Amino acid sequence: MDNLTEYLISKKLSSNEKTIRVSLWLIAFLLVATLAFLLLTIYTFLVFAIPFIVILVFYFVRNIDKMFTIEFEYVLTNQFFDADRIISKSDRSNIVSFSITAVDSIGRYEKGMQVGSNCKNKYSVYSSPDAPDLWYVTFDDEDKGRTLLVFEPNQKMLQHMKQYISPRVSGNVLREIGASVEDN
Repeated sequence: MDNLTEYLISKKLSSNEKTIRVSLWLIAFLLVATLAFLLLTIYTFLVFAIPFIVILVFYFVRNIDKMFTIEFEYVLTNQFFDADRIISKSDRSNIVSFSITAVDSIGRYEKGMQVGSNCKNKYSVYSSPDAPDLWYVTFDDEDKGRTLLVFEPNQKMLQHMKQYISPRVSGNVLREIGASVEDN
C-alpha cells in the first residue's frame, strides 16, 4: 500500500504583483470608457460594437488576471516527491520530481541564506519568501544536474520524508523534523 501525503499552498502576491493587477483592471476600464466615448461621439454608426468591445476587453483582462492565482502542490508518494504549479486552479505543470533517497542535504531555509551555490537548478515553490517554515533540499537529478528546492512543507510531510532520508544526511536535521536518529 502506498504512503501518500499531499499539501497545497497558495502563493501570496507581492506588492508589485498587486500593483500590476490593479493597473491592469484600471487600464481596461479606461480603454473601454475611451472607446465607448469615441464610438458614441465620433463613430455613431458603430454604437452597436460597444458591448462586443466591453466583453472582449474584459475577457482578455480576466484571463491575464487569472495568471496571478498560483498554487503549489506537494505530493509525496512513498519516497517520490513531486512539486506542481497550478495556475488559476486549472493549469497544472510539474516543476520538479525526485526521490527522497537522493537528497543529500535538507534543512530550514531563511531568507538570504547562502545554500545551493553549486546547484545548476534552483526552484522556489512557497507562498512567500517571508514564510516562517521554509525548508530546502539539494539533490542530484540525472537529467537536470544538481538541484536546490526551497519549499514550505507541513509537519506531516516532513515526518513522511524523514522515513526515506538517507542516513548520510545530518542527524540534527532529523531531530529538527521531529524524531531522533535512532528512529531511522
